[in-house]
Amino acid sequence: MISPIDVMGSLVYRTREALNKNAAFLEKIKGYRYYDSVSDDGKVRLWHYPGTPEEISDKYLGMQDSEKSFLKYPAVFDYLNIPEQIGVTTGYKDVFFNLAFVAPTNKDWDSFTRKDRVFKMILYDIYEEFFNQIKKFDVGRRGKVVFNPSGEIPHKKYDVHTTGKSVTEVLEYKYCDYMDVIQIINLRLKIAAYICDEDTKSVEEESYKVFGNLMI
Repeated sequence: MISPIDVMGSLVYRTREALNKNAAFLEKIKGYRYYDSVSDDGKVRLWHYPGTPEEISDKYLGMQDSEKSFLKYPAVFDYLNIPEQIGVTTGYKDVFFNLAFVAPTNKDWDSFTRKDRVFKMILYDIYEEFFNQIKKFDVGRRGKVVFNPSGEIPHKKYDVHTTGKSVTEVLEYKYCDYMDVIQIINLRLKIAAYICDEDTKSVEEESYKVFGNLMI
């Protein structure tokens, strides 16, 4: 049985790979103020952090050392626990995710500035490509790992402009950093209840490549 954590990690990996083939995106983010924090050799990084809010916070607090800072941004926070509703006859299980797409910001920027310099510069592209990858997620042997009907995938989305003294103080305490966020609530994916061992291994290998926690 495939783990929802590995499915999400594989999606994050495929999102990163697609973005790094998008020349227009790579050129655009060169104008991002925190370009050096999110890129390496002209390519964008993208990490996957599954865990409770406290666990993710502890990881980020432990990465104040500059030698580890490259593991921080941009990232997808994958909040646990993950509910699963197992289907009896469909061969799929409904899995519900709560996610946050995060990128560094300047605590002194107002919301309008953040829209242009963070959300439009990098976060929206990551968000849109992530959902594009969900729609075509297929390891190519025994059918789709994630099945969704054509069209948009229902979910709640919040652009979180972390502006204001009390909010930024909380961020500094929790993450020792400032970030802007696209939050996704109750994203329901239909994941194959069982896939073959070879496909499971492929998904797990992709997940490992963006699992920043393992590298700390």
